[in-house]
Amino acid sequence: MNSKQIEIENMSQNQESTPNSRKGNVIWSAVVLGTAAVSAALWLVFVLPGRVALVTGCSAVFATAFAVAPYVRFIDHGWWTRYDEFRNQLWEDALSEYLWQFWHRRGEDAKALQYFSGGKPIVETDEAKQKRWANAGQVFEEIYKEQYGLQAFVIPLGFLLVTILFGAHYVVLVNLRDLLPADNDVFNLIRKMPGHEVALSVSAICGAYLFVVGDCVDSVRKRILNVADVYWYSLRTLLAVPIAAALTFALPDNVAVNVAFALGVLPVAFINKQLRRMVGRLLKSGDDEEPDQLIKLEGVTGPIVSLLNAEGVTSIEQLLGMDPVLLAIQTGLPFRFVLRLGAQAVVRRHFGDSAFALTGLGLSDATSIYCLIHKPADPDAASGDGSKVFDKIVDEACVLLQGISKATWPQPDGVRLRLLEVANFAYTHFLMAAGFDRVARPPASTESTTHPPSAGELEGVGRDRP
Repeated sequence: MNSKQIEIENMSQNQESTPNSRKGNVIWSAVVLGTAAVSAALWLVFVLPGRVALVTGCSAVFATAFAVAPYVRFIDHGWWTRYDEFRNQLWEDALSEYLWQFWHRRGEDAKALQYFSGGKPIVETDEAKQKRWANAGQVFEEIYKEQYGLQAFVIPLGFLLVTILFGAHYVVLVNLRDLLPADNDVFNLIRKMPGHEVALSVSAICGAYLFVVGDCVDSVRKRILNVADVYWYSLRTLLAVPIAAALTFALPDNVAVNVAFALGVLPVAFINKQLRRMVGRLLKSGDDEEPDQLIKLEGVTGPIVSLLNAEGVTSIEQLLGMDPVLLAIQTGLPFRFVLRLGAQAVVRRHFGDSAFALTGLGLSDATSIYCLIHKPADPDAASGDGSKVFDKIVDEACVLLQGISKATWPQPDGVRLRLLEVANFAYTHFLMAAGFDRVARPPASTESTTHPPSAGELEGVGRDRP
């Protein structure tokens, strides 16, 4: 075994694996037992008939257990997969660079930052470097759990289960109200409810249940479930009947029941948007919308802009100032895609709206410009003629930008200065540290081609940067 294999195996042995505590079964059991206990308590307090109590309890247990099933999958698998998505991009020096940019104080307190002197990193021993990487990983894990930890889901999930539990009991009791005892004031109130109101409320609750469970399943499948989503689910279930009653009061009874179910399937955010539009038409007030800067970025569509706007990101500067990890968590967008948007935003910040002209040269994002200046792939660069290649690209970029401005601006010196600023921008260095180094890897050696790689070599693949 050669020294390279020993090094790779040592790295794989020292690499920490993310523990998966498998709390889903515990939560599942707690929800089922808690629902059964609540149903039994209602049976004893309100003295329900045995068959009514059995049907109500079984329905409540099934409704809550079915609703919590996606969260069990998310807690055991989806949350950890999302965590690994960030750690696959942020590790070792990339973590230190991330903390330097967005959590400098905490990184400095934990001695997780890499310091520089005279523009160059301070030389560290291997032991000091390993210690710094370990500190950075610990700080990132703490930050991630504070912002997106499993404990953050406890309170909203509790609210959601309470509303579902109440809705399940209500749906069963109003449909079996003729079997309820007549000596209870609450049951008498239920028995006196008009049939139209019962059908309307049951339809609205069932529609909201369909939306809450269906949207949760979809979010867990896409691994984009957020704490705010669970709060919205609770609010949607709680307001299902009032919304249906308010928006269907002028409709015929048979139509109102169908519309109530359809309204229950709609999220609160969509209903709010439509109501604002309706009020705007009635008041004849138009919104003076400014041109959207984010839609000009490559890969950005209308729904993506809506997600970013919902998090308060409406401009290029805000996109660069936002923590990309938190932004990816809150929007549900892939972390690497958020970093790509940041790479384009750096170029937009320095070149303005005309930055799209650089797409033809492959310089529409900051990492491409960094590689052009600091790590040229042209063979002439190794022989000392790299400046000629760079000057040629600057001239071509100048022509493209002048074609947009319809003037003699910008000049080559100005374009050269802007490219250097982009390459030396702090966010650009963070992107390069986060795995956006585009230099090609060297070809596989004859030895590695002849002899199959060992398990240790396969584990280490991807951690050796070119």
